[in-house]
Amino acid sequence: MSRRPTVITGGIEAKERAVLNSALCAAGDPLTPFVADIIASPEYWLSDPRCIWLAGRIGSLLRSGFPVSPEVILPEDKTGIVAELLREPPLPLAVAEIEAQTVREAATARLVARELDGVSERILEKPSSAPAVAYAAADALRAAFDRAAGKKGLSVRSPDEILAMPTDPSANLLGARLLTKGGRLVIAGAGGVGKSRIGLQLVAAIIAGRDFLGLPTYGRGTRWLVLQAENDNDRLKSDLGALREWLGSDWPFVQARLRIHTLEHELDTMLALDDETTATAVRRLIETDSFDGLLWDSLYNYASGDLNKDQDMRAVLTRLQQIGCHRNPKRANVVLHHATTGKTGLAKASGIDRASFGRNSKVLHSWARGQINVAPLNSDDNELLAVVCGKASNGREFPPFAARLDPASMVYSVAQDVDVRDAMEAAQSGKAGSRPQLTNDEVAELAAGKTKAELARVIEGRTECSQATAYRLIDRAEEAGVIRLHRSSKTYQDTRVDP
Repeated sequence: MSRRPTVITGGIEAKERAVLNSALCAAGDPLTPFVADIIASPEYWLSDPRCIWLAGRIGSLLRSGFPVSPEVILPEDKTGIVAELLREPPLPLAVAEIEAQTVREAATARLVARELDGVSERILEKPSSAPAVAYAAADALRAAFDRAAGKKGLSVRSPDEILAMPTDPSANLLGARLLTKGGRLVIAGAGGVGKSRIGLQLVAAIIAGRDFLGLPTYGRGTRWLVLQAENDNDRLKSDLGALREWLGSDWPFVQARLRIHTLEHELDTMLALDDETTATAVRRLIETDSFDGLLWDSLYNYASGDLNKDQDMRAVLTRLQQIGCHRNPKRANVVLHHATTGKTGLAKASGIDRASFGRNSKVLHSWARGQINVAPLNSDDNELLAVVCGKASNGREFPPFAARLDPASMVYSVAQDVDVRDAMEAAQSGKAGSRPQLTNDEVAELAAGKTKAELARVIEGRTECSQATAYRLIDRAEEAGVIRLHRSSKTYQDTRVDP
């Protein structure tokens, strides 16, 4: 069996033919953006008349809803190009997209040369026309370069046009619009707290359509790319092995839609986006597949300046957004970022200062549409975390909760037995772990025949917690359905006991 080519040698005509061969043999698969644009406007992008004819015929069939295949077009081909193309195996569409970019660049070069041809002669012939000739040439060149880059200019609509636009029912990806298509979510936490593992679990949950730490996801079947420069392949094997066990039968579905940047040679570890060579490599990696979302782990890997400075933070976020949404403004971007450490960081993770949790939070918070803060609740390990919503510009914030890493499965889940507010208060006071919490069942065992105030006092005495925490434990047990307040007596019943 012949191998499918991954690179086309020869002149621009060979690349044009390779792009058309892929479009001709796509077998119903959607064409990639640059390939589709060439098919839609062959006279603009192609130089070979036979290629122009074939692209026009493919485009006509696609617009009419008819299937495209060599067998359909071959009988009407008077140029012989289809028969010639059938002698070569087609490129995968992802590779053809890269060749299409070269075709577009060549077409742009031809247009530039045509626009510049005779400019100096026209100016010398009539010097007074120099400004007008120069401006006209500049506008034509700008339009050519913008079209080659896929730019369509700024969009503008009237209020009624916006109101009449259809709503995408699949736009939401996480929670109450915490992350949407084209959205920007930041997960902030101190170094070593587990952001990489949390981010990977989030992406896997979205692809599988599973809840992420109690938050519903809505992106089943989406395709994601994880960009990272920290975790070697052994660490990735450990994390992915845990996810495979957690996903069970969903694993084949997820792994087919997830790609992870690995650290295998020098360029893999140097990802500063202000370097044009690196930016091009990252952009081309993103363009190898129709990814719906990107996970950037962690932000400082993509910057070369000081992220404590507004100018440098703004520069890397702007560059990340440009590359992340290149040719697909609906691509979601999730960014992992370092945050304040210690008790100060824990204090900022929630409450009125939750927006200032991330490093250089002013610029970061303005850029993000959603933010999740994670902070350790124990001083000795990072297995128990506070999870707090730092921002939800497109929807509602979720209430804070605790999450626990299972050391056996290495997967995070909601810690239902932990009152996160009380745990954060205890951790900040240096008394973390000194006041035991009660499970819902333990609250139920104390509840029978007591009023809420009486039950709260019993819980306070048993755990040495505050009155507010005792009431939260009671409310949690009520929500779990293990206790019920009798309407007439105003005392609790243990619903686990048959009446």
